[in-house]
Amino acid sequence: MSAKQLRWRPGTDLWGPQRYRVLISGRVVGETTGSSLKSSATKLSGGRRVTYQVVAIDSRGQETPSRTQRVRFDGAAPTLAVNVSGKRRRGSPLRISARARERRGSGVAQIKVRYGDSGATVRQRGARFRGTHAFRRPGTFTLRVTAYDRAGNTRVKSVRLRIS
Repeated sequence: MSAKQLRWRPGTDLWGPQRYRVLISGRVVGETTGSSLKSSATKLSGGRRVTYQVVAIDSRGQETPSRTQRVRFDGAAPTLAVNVSGKRRRGSPLRISARARERRGSGVAQIKVRYGDSGATVRQRGARFRGTHAFRRPGTFTLRVTAYDRAGNTRVKSVRLRIS
C-alpha cells in the first residue's frame, strides 16, 4: 500500500450507491463514493504504524465499519549498492554483489538482476544478492539491478560493462 493511495473492496447495496468514510488512527481523513482515496503524505508518514478503518454508509445513512487493521505505510524506496569485480573479458566470470537497505519501512522483499545479454534474469529473496556471470561475447552491456521492498517501492541501479 502506498503512502498516498488507500484502496479497499467496495461493498454491495441493492438500494443505491454507498459512501465510504476512511479513518486513520481514529481520525477521519476523507469520504468518497469510490473504492480508493488519495491522502496527503503528511497524514501518512513513511515507516509509521497506524490503524486503518473504512466505514461504509448506505443511502439511508446506516454505517457499517470494517475491522480495524494495523498498517505500516512506506513511501520510500530502498537504498541499493552494487559491486562488480573480476576480469571484464569474454568467458571470464564476473562476481556481482548487491545490497539493499531500508531504514524505516516495510523491509526489502527481493533483488532482481538483469545482465543485459541473453542471460536469464535472476531474482533472489532478501536484501543481499551474490552471483557470477560470464558474458559469451565482447561488447558493451548494461547490468540492471532492481531492489523491491514489501510495499512495492523500487530502486534501480544500472552499471555499464565493457567486455573485451
